[in-house]
Formats: sequence, structure tokens, C-alpha cells
Amino acid sequence: MSEREARALVEAILKNSGGSVECVAVFTEDGLTVAAKGYSENPGVDPEELSAISASIIGVVEEFFKPLFRGASKPERVDVELPGGRHLVLKPWKGGMAVACVTCEEPNLGLVYLMLDEHVRSRSS
Repeated sequence: MSEREARALVEAILKNSGGSVECVAVFTEDGLTVAAKGYSENPGVDPEELSAISASIIGVVEEFFKPLFRGASKPERVDVELPGGRHLVLKPWKGGMAVACVTCEEPNLGLVYLMLDEHVRSRSS
């Protein structure tokens, strides 16, 4: 997976979210940011910190999955509701990568989930 692919995914998510997604980061399972956008408009969100925290959250959820859901190795999506009605939506991608989206307040979550699933799936083959 190239940095160019990651940047294209970030751009597509922001463009097609209808304003529901404000910040996007693509990161490695180690929490290193590969591509990010939307942070200059949202100064309280640091892409490096978001990537590191998101990688930790996915790691914990994956460990939780192992004993409870023996056939499932990874969650399809993790959604954390933040104060003020915002959400942190995490989606595993390919090659040990994942995507983190920070939404606006009271986002259209159906659109966010659908758009995120579609863009990640179309770039996974």
C-alpha cells in the first residue's frame, strides 16, 4: 500500500462524506500516520496522536475478539461516541493499515459507515 493510495483514500472520504467527516487519518497498526487531512480546520485534533490512540483502540478490540468470537479475527468497524455528539470511527484496511475518521457533531452515521465501507472496500483489491 502506497502513501499515494492512502492520500487518495483520505481525499475521497472527506469529499464524499457530505460534511459529516471532518478529519481523516490512515495509519499503520503501530500507530504511525501515513496520510491525514482536515486537521488545520480542527486544531484540537492532532493526526499523530489520533493515529496512535486509534491503533491502540483497534488492538484492544482485536484482543477482545479472540476469546469471544473465535472465527472473527478483526472487527469490521469501531465507533466511539465522543462528547458533543461527535464520533471516532475506525475501519481496518489492508496490509496492517486502518482508517480513523472524526465526525462533526451529530453526523449522518449511516452515510459515514456506507461511504467508509465503500471506499475502503474499493481500494482493498
